Amino acid sequence: MRPIFTELVLRVENLAQEAAFWEEAVGLERVRPKPGEPVERIAIFDLGGPRLEIHAGGKPLPRPTGREQVSGAPILLVEDCEAALQRALEWGATQVAPISAPVPGSAFVYVLSPGGQPVGFVQGDERHYRQQLGMKPLGSYWS
Repeated sequence: MRPIFTELVLRVENLAQEAAFWEEAVGLERVRPKPGEPVERIAIFDLGGPRLEIHAGGKPLPRPTGREQVSGAPILLVEDCEAALQRALEWGATQVAPISAPVPGSAFVYVLSPGGQPVGFVQGDERHYRQQLGMKPLGSYWS
């Protein structure tokens, strides 16, 4: 059996702040605790298959000073990269580098969540984007 990516686990210092960022700024659906219930030790979000688990008890990460220093960041496909960036900044994120266009017709940016966790936003046609970068289409990983 091939390994299947099932979850990404982040440990953070301020769980309530980080959970609010991923839910409100990024727009992920929280599955545990249920929306409206207090977040105390863990928050779990649906990533459309895999899960994002955010646990309390982490230490602040060193802050990268440029895109080339970002490692382990989830990359989220968004309709509007600029709007996703602005929403993230309003919720306390820090922009790592200017928006770039790695392939024609796309836009990409890294931010750090309020707790210093890196996340990337990419805008564009997913299949075209992955093809231009020499990557398999997402569905091909499970077929």
